[in-house]
Amino acid sequence: MDYFDVFLAHNINETFYPLAENNGTFEYVVKMKGEGLAKKIGIIFHDKDDFLEKYSHLRN
Repeated sequence: MDYFDVFLAHNINETFYPLAENNGTFEYVVKMKGEGLAKKIGIIFHDKDDFLEKYSHLRN
């Protein structure tokens, strides 16, 4: 396999967000795209609207 069509960080919520952030998950996903190993990247969110609003500034 040369690349992923879509590479996702799954089940990001208030419980798992700190774990993902502390382990470099978001940087890794961006790195995969930057290196051409992922054509599209994304984060799958499972939580309340207020949590999403709290972190919406991180969107690019």
